[in-house]
Amino acid sequence: MSENIIDFLRRRSRDPETINERVEKYQHQRLADLSHLRTVLQESTRMQWPDRAVIVRNLGRLIERRYPGEQKVWASKLISKAFGNQAESILKKRSRYIRFEGEGASEGDQLFATRGQVLWLSDAWTTLIHGDTATDEQKAQVLSAVCEGTSFFEPVRPRLMRGKDCLQEFRLRLAGMIDRIARETDIVGYFDEMRHHDVETLPQSRTDLSKAELFALNEECIPVQRFEHSAGEAFWSSKDYSRLRLEGYNFRTEEPPALLPRARLARLYWPRTVLCLDVSASAAEVRAAELDVQERQLRERTLREAGLNSTQVNWAEFLDPTTGRALPGASWRVFWQARSIDLHLTAQDEPEALALGISALEPHWTHATKDLVRPQDDTVIDAQIENCTRSDEEEDLFAWFPDGDRMLVCRGFTEERPEPGTEEGTSGPSYKTIRHEPDECEMYEELMYMHFGPLDAGPAWELMTLPMQDWQSVFMANRPWSTRPEVQPALRPLFAAPAGWTPAPDDTLASAILRSLAYGEGEERLDEKLMAAVNKRVRCLDEMRGQLERNYEDALANNGYNLGKRS
Repeated sequence: MSENIIDFLRRRSRDPETINERVEKYQHQRLADLSHLRTVLQESTRMQWPDRAVIVRNLGRLIERRYPGEQKVWASKLISKAFGNQAESILKKRSRYIRFEGEGASEGDQLFATRGQVLWLSDAWTTLIHGDTATDEQKAQVLSAVCEGTSFFEPVRPRLMRGKDCLQEFRLRLAGMIDRIARETDIVGYFDEMRHHDVETLPQSRTDLSKAELFALNEECIPVQRFEHSAGEAFWSSKDYSRLRLEGYNFRTEEPPALLPRARLARLYWPRTVLCLDVSASAAEVRAAELDVQERQLRERTLREAGLNSTQVNWAEFLDPTTGRALPGASWRVFWQARSIDLHLTAQDEPEALALGISALEPHWTHATKDLVRPQDDTVIDAQIENCTRSDEEEDLFAWFPDGDRMLVCRGFTEERPEPGTEEGTSGPSYKTIRHEPDECEMYEELMYMHFGPLDAGPAWELMTLPMQDWQSVFMANRPWSTRPEVQPALRPLFAAPAGWTPAPDDTLASAILRSLAYGEGEERLDEKLMAAVNKRVRCLDEMRGQLERNYEDALANNGYNLGKRS
């Protein structure tokens, strides 16, 4: 898959907000949008035909997802609830108000008459599923689902749009993908049950995986092999991982919990530069130095043999203070850091309110973070560069950079230096962190500071739709002196995306997703990969529940409550 690489680069300003502040702002804005939506529908009666078509299909989706196989029965109940005495005549024209899969609308078809009827149907559906005591918040949630995709309701507007047709097509196909998953898997039942129990996913850590499974994380999410009931867990923070809360894009953990079905969407390769001396040791010797003291001795010997008087390298002597270029005796070397972007299936408040989300979070072992000499090395076992980003001689951490069968002494990105005048303190010297990071590092970190959110809005939509040439033009205009012109960031989709036309800009992740749905075949197609993740979790839940039920019945029988088979 190494040839299926999209080059790109993006910059955006640092977001100083904490996760909680962003979640609070998102929730506040969301409630304001939902309140405004009802006002819009109450104050206006005219509606464009394309919006009418979207709404009648959305109403059908709500029924299909909650009551698959019984949609026409529930459509009758909904119309009866919404229109009362007029229901009998409305039922004869049901397709004007509610359309199911396969009942496409054509321009000129007569659809519902007024926006007020949208409110009647939305509030009636809320009452059917929540009862007569449904809250205003619950009514707002349903109304947002009914109006999703219309021209008058876009709760989170994308920062970058390359044509409304592309965005509408992308949303339409994502909705179709969600519909297919809802029809062909038991995802709604899974979400419904999982919010009532505490469950741990296994494996949980690196030690639970084989070497081959760890390496596979470069292209696949951490495997979910089985579920384990974890009721009675003492730590509240663990509940955030083990109890599935249907809160859409809001999660209370460092990353979306593994209970949400996920698929590895793409790998991101970002070039980094590091300052190296033209001084090296044998790579075999460096790897053989298992103890810190052995590595220190090897480093000191290597520097002495190169004629350096001090083992404490003064790196400023090897840089031009005006240009930052490496002086004779040193050089800038380039490597790539690889991280993962994941696709998740989530739900907002109700199990059938399904949505897709994307995450590109800070490094975690399950994201298979790697430092590589070349992006192609991501598919080679044991190709990761070890310890080239940090140098802390006080703590016996040393930075090396591979150069064939040799290892160059390098500066690393950070150093810990003792603060002058603090050595005499009773607790020893204080330290400060010195950062040696090239300019492109900050851009990379900001790119990865994109937490869980929808694919079709905000920073995620920007990432989805910026084509390669746009990234390259920005990169070349701001290229640091230390990076060669041919060095470019790269993105590798991890699903089948055959060549073909889509409304999305060429050479973008949005185009790859649409090409996968349109032209892809087999288990590597994106929707198939996500359905496999759903089915795996459904099976794990069924197996765990079956065992727990047997244990429960056995425990009752031991205490004299074995009532036998019911007649």
